[in-house]
Parts: sequence; structure tokens; C-alpha cells
Amino acid sequence: MIRKLLVALDGSPRARTVLFAAADLAEAFHATMDLLRVITIPPDFPAAAHTPLGDPLPAYMEREAYEAMRGLLSSLPRIPLCQLRVRHGAHPWRTILDVADETEANVIIIGSHGYHAIDRLIGTTAGRVANMARRNVFVIHNFEPRAGSFPASVDP
Repeated sequence: MIRKLLVALDGSPRARTVLFAAADLAEAFHATMDLLRVITIPPDFPAAAHTPLGDPLPAYMEREAYEAMRGLLSSLPRIPLCQLRVRHGAHPWRTILDVADETEANVIIIGSHGYHAIDRLIGTTAGRVANMARRNVFVIHNFEPRAGSFPASVDP
């Protein structure tokens, strides 16, 4: 049975499409959703550890991620029961899989982001999640909303 969805969102414009598709699935299956945003700080980015309060960048990025998810949720006509999660991880695909195990999600929902030349060579986050997951993965390519899914003022 599908009772819990893990929805992996990034900062791209397609995150909204992924969330709307996930919300439709949650409604159809009477499931709850955990929204996840993985934050990655590039390894070559200099840490501000020399400051008395430590590096403020991770905390700032975390606040921004929560705010972005709250903003996306506010555009849904009906907000399903969900929990917001932000995790730091060098490899987003690994973090998504770890959180799916931790939350005992039945299905991982992720967008099919990034198909540049390098992505075809090393693989995308969605591809790695789909290939490595121990649970079902629903990859959102293009989403056509059901009639009534979006308010008139929202353009998917």
C-alpha cells in the first residue's frame, strides 16, 4: 500500500511541477508526503570557520530551503498532510535514499532534472535514485494536471 511519499525537491523551476504531481498522487492514495530538499555546499567553497560564530552559510541555506518549500506549498489548492525536511549531503542521490529509508517512504517522487552532456556521462540525481533505490521511484517528466488540480491563477 502507498501511504507515505518522499518528494525530493530542488531549487529549479520544475520543483513546483514535481510537488503538484506528488500532491495529486497523495490525494489519490490518501497518503502523506515528506518534502525533502538536499543542500550541497561545493567542496571548493571556502568555509568561514575562522569567524567567532562559525560558518553562517549552511544555516542560511537551510532557512532558504525551508522558505522555498513553504512557498511551494502555499501555491497548492489543498495542502496534503506533509512534513518538511532539509538535509546536508555531498551526494544528493545518496541523501534522498537515506531519508527514504529513515522515513520508511513507500515511493520516492523526483523530477527528471538535468540532461546536459555531462549528465549523460555520469548520470543524473534522478537516474541514480531510480537505479539504487530499494523502493519504487516515480520520476516526473512532464506533468499534466487533472482538471481542478490548480487554481485558475496558477500556471503549471
